[in-house]
Amino acid sequence: MTSSTRRSCLKLAAGTSLLAMAGLSPAQDAFPNRPVKLIFPLAAGSGGDVIARVVAGAMTPILGQGVVVDNKVGAGGVIGADFVAKSPPDGYTLVLATIGAVILNPALSTKVPYNVERDFVPVAYLGHTGFVVVVADQPGKPATLAELIAQLKQKEGNFGSPGSGTAIHLAAELFLKRAGAKAVHIPYKGSSQSLTDVAAGEVLFAIETPAAALPLIKGGKLRALAVTSPNRIASLPGVPTSREAGLAEYEAAAWWGILAPSGT
Repeated sequence: MTSSTRRSCLKLAAGTSLLAMAGLSPAQDAFPNRPVKLIFPLAAGSGGDVIARVVAGAMTPILGQGVVVDNKVGAGGVIGADFVAKSPPDGYTLVLATIGAVILNPALSTKVPYNVERDFVPVAYLGHTGFVVVVADQPGKPATLAELIAQLKQKEGNFGSPGSGTAIHLAAELFLKRAGAKAVHIPYKGSSQSLTDVAAGEVLFAIETPAAALPLIKGGKLRALAVTSPNRIASLPGVPTSREAGLAEYEAAAWWGILAPSGT
């Protein structure tokens, strides 16, 4: 099978993965004849990890083979992305790419071991989302974004992220810059660890993907103060945008796509 045919097959599966319930049948072809590995370069429990598992589950019946999510974490997504860049270009190893792995890390460091334009080919764009600003849902914690900013300006605080250099980390730093406030960054190995400590009140706030934060928000453990997108999001319709909450010059978003090694 040619590389263009393989890539077309993967694009069909990825591009229609969220519509898998439509009843499409996989074409009978030589590819794939074994499971496909979808690398996610950050820890389990993050918003991107949730998306990876939804997409993998939806691609499986379309391809007629299992799509297995493999978390290869480290260096803000660089380790997982580099693993895929150096994998055989046969269509059996893909990466669910994050903005951190393919844009932010290469922009921030000359030591990233891959060149995105040279070492990858695009398979599918999956989507994008704003983040949500959260604190513990406890008495005494900020009830609005304005209260959070005022507290940070008065006595400083801290915030958690799934790692230094991730999109979430930089979204929080941009928030602090726009707000004219300061806070100490506490990097974790994943979103679930960061949000657990925010929910416990040990860390003041976090800026996270809705997919990662929503279970704790709905469970009464986290309080959502604002979303960082231009418009409110469907899963949190009662939460104002940062502009509505008084921080007009602040927006931040994450996006995801699927890439394959160059030559696939």
